[in-house]
Amino acid sequence: MAKLKVVLVVSEAVPFAKVGGLADVAGSLPKALAKVGAKPTLIMPYYKEVTRGCFGEKKVGRLEVPVGASSITTTIYKTSVPDTDIPAYFIGYDPYFYRDGLYQERGIGYPDNAERFTLLCRGALELIIREKMQPACLHVHDWQTGLIPVYVKDHYAKDFARTGTVFTVHNTGNQGNFDKKYFPITNLAWDRFKVNDMEFRGQFSFLKAGILHADLVSTVSERYAEEIQTPELGFVMDGVLRERREDLFGVLNGIDYSIWNPKKDPFLRANFNVDNLKGKALCKYALEQENGFQHEAKRALVGIISHLVDQKGFDILVDGIDSVLQLPCRYVLLGTGERKYHRLFEEVAKRHPRKFSAHLLFDDALAHRIYAGADMLLMPSRYEPCGLGQMIAMSYGTVPVVRATGGLADTVIDADEDKRGGVGFTFERYTARAMVGALKRAIAAYGATRRWRGIMRRGMSLNFSWERSARSYMKLYRVARKKKRDR
Repeated sequence: MAKLKVVLVVSEAVPFAKVGGLADVAGSLPKALAKVGAKPTLIMPYYKEVTRGCFGEKKVGRLEVPVGASSITTTIYKTSVPDTDIPAYFIGYDPYFYRDGLYQERGIGYPDNAERFTLLCRGALELIIREKMQPACLHVHDWQTGLIPVYVKDHYAKDFARTGTVFTVHNTGNQGNFDKKYFPITNLAWDRFKVNDMEFRGQFSFLKAGILHADLVSTVSERYAEEIQTPELGFVMDGVLRERREDLFGVLNGIDYSIWNPKKDPFLRANFNVDNLKGKALCKYALEQENGFQHEAKRALVGIISHLVDQKGFDILVDGIDSVLQLPCRYVLLGTGERKYHRLFEEVAKRHPRKFSAHLLFDDALAHRIYAGADMLLMPSRYEPCGLGQMIAMSYGTVPVVRATGGLADTVIDADEDKRGGVGFTFERYTARAMVGALKRAIAAYGATRRWRGIMRRGMSLNFSWERSARSYMKLYRVARKKKRDR
């Protein structure tokens, strides 16, 4: 049977360039798709960050891309996704992409982002045509690629007459809304700039374009697919999403078990698995030593690995910090983010060195050691489209304590509510009091060794592989293609 050709257009992908979780998805999904019967190809910008890597990319020609009143001459590079034969193409144009940041610098978005990602959208389509890829489906991700489904209808209808489009929303808070003065650079008809199309509160929106014009829309968990249709988490895009409710699906992200596997993780003091947990105790001891804590096997060690922003629940963690520090456990925090949180956690660590350790940086090896050595992982997110931390934690026998939102709600069953199936501890209300209550319940369970081992082992036995996610996407690709052909 011929493999299903799929082209993924993204603004970032591991290991080439990364800002957030989108890069993890775009780096892992093509490999999983190849295992379940697809023939994937990846297209993304040729960033400065890509040039610093050793990916063996080669120039394969130039490509003229219409942007506004003129054409931009881009340079096309090609290599393979590492350790695979999956083609990866890069659209290079130094004035737009050879910068220190992918989307912004010092917290300020680039003022020409509309031009930059218009070039990505239209350049990707021109490249697909030139290389005669003839995909069955285009899988495009987040606002940076939102114009692609519109272009497929307006400028490239003949070229993609039999190609379905799937648009994945990773976070509705990021929308790509721009002043209408930039609209002419898209070369789309002004008829598109209206309230039931691309116009959004006086601006034009890449995200809205993708949602309205893709054959299917997906997001990264089933719960989040429901939540983004509400005013609370739709970020004023909820009405647009409700229009597409019949074509909106949630597909949970996966984790890469070749990277996140306690049985063979090279960063750990000792390896372990669900049948032999001795190595986890050694990992906890090593993490305690590394953070200046006395070894106390009966005292829980709580890990916090996150971007330090309000969305991730750090406002309620700060509100409840005194109560949190009074609990009979210690904390190891790893992450970077808003300066206010850097200052606060530096101060907390200075005042409570025997209870709280803060690592305000990015350190991949330390993240592995925390996932393995901690007893619990705290994720009090205000909203979480999918979340990978809780899945990784469970694979290492580290019990998640999470707010029941988005992908956290889809993956973590409360051990007090379900004695036989529970794998963690959850709370519903977004308050410091509710968070502390969940921590107290987790600590109480930790004191019951036999019960705690059961919770750990159930989490370690779950399967969050990307192959499971890839099979769900394959179904969407086929449905999207059928919708296009039927139309």
